[in-house]
Amino acid sequence: MLRVTSTGSKSFSVAKKIDDKYVRVTLRRFSANSIEQARKKARENILLMENGVYPIEKKRQERIQRSLEHFNRTWKLHVNLELENTKPKM
Repeated sequence: MLRVTSTGSKSFSVAKKIDDKYVRVTLRRFSANSIEQARKKARENILLMENGVYPIEKKRQERIQRSLEHFNRTWKLHVNLELENTKPKM
């Protein structure tokens, strides 16, 4: 479906009732997607929801995973720099 906000912003979304719970997922802004791309993304999200996977939760978990990976990389760089700076110079 195409949703239009009070400010005129348009976006594609898909909605489905799963386990007596109404789930709506915003796909993309109208200008960023063609109608065919939005339909394809809607079908993918409906399939996920029918299989018990909530797309919003999936995105949230992916975002958390990326953040953790970034933290780990940054931490390793920090630790390596600290070790290099504390090595005795000969």
